Amino acid sequence: MTEERFWLLFSARLSGEATPEELLELEAYLQEHPDMHLRSGMVENIWSVNPPVSDDYKEAAFNKHLQRMSNHFSEPVLQY
Repeated sequence: MTEERFWLLFSARLSGEATPEELLELEAYLQEHPDMHLRSGMVENIWSVNPPVSDDYKEAAFNKHLQRMSNHFSEPVLQY
């Protein structure tokens, strides 16, 4: 297995989209390459952190997004 395949399987596992066969393939790779436990563990720790976000922050972020969209659509697309 290539390292690229490892990260593909690892990301599928994190997102909950990995099949049982893919999980077995991933575990076999990790047994053959114990150094990848540390690297994948760091990514998994980052993935699992969910900082609390207030409703005010969400609303402000959404309004900022709407403002950007409004600005984008007000500019002419084609200029001659």
